[in-house]
Amino acid sequence: MTLAILADIGGTNTRVALADGTKVRADSIARYPNAEYKARGQDIAHILRDYLATTNARPDGVCVAAAGPVQDGVATMTNLDWVMDAPKLAAATGARRVAILNDLQAQGHALGHIGADHLRNLIPGPVHDGAAKLVVGLGTGVNAAPVHGQGAARVVPPSECGHVNMPIRSEEDLRLMRFIETRLAARGEVAH
Repeated sequence: MTLAILADIGGTNTRVALADGTKVRADSIARYPNAEYKARGQDIAHILRDYLATTNARPDGVCVAAAGPVQDGVATMTNLDWVMDAPKLAAATGARRVAILNDLQAQGHALGHIGADHLRNLIPGPVHDGAAKLVVGLGTGVNAAPVHGQGAARVVPPSECGHVNMPIRSEEDLRLMRFIETRLAARGEVAH
């Protein structure tokens, strides 16, 4: 079975875990505050090295989900000045295989692997197998990615559609937009 190190890199935190094949070791999950590493002039490579130093793991693969665009195998973080590619991640982890995805793209691919006990129906309605889905991420930033198909035929475009304006069509939409602006302003962020 292949041992892999997984990392979800957000604007504020990086979460790292180990996985045996497709099963994540729940007791291996750790969180690292990105600001502490950035303040020392360090980046994801240092986080991955620190994590591996605490686990003594020797992964065969590394998979990184980055909150930012991924083009030609290079991820550029939206809210950090971190750039990562396969050689950097392989050098930091010793892994032979490297995968870099947009964070919402990774979540879209994970949809078929989420247990029913971890899902909650928000809006009642019919469920159609194979219907298009939308993954929405609300963290330091806001992003969404469409999900088409299922299983091996699933297609999740690497998306950065979080950098769009919110459509305001009603008074209720306006109240929601003001609520979001207030929340973001309290965190020192700006709404798009």
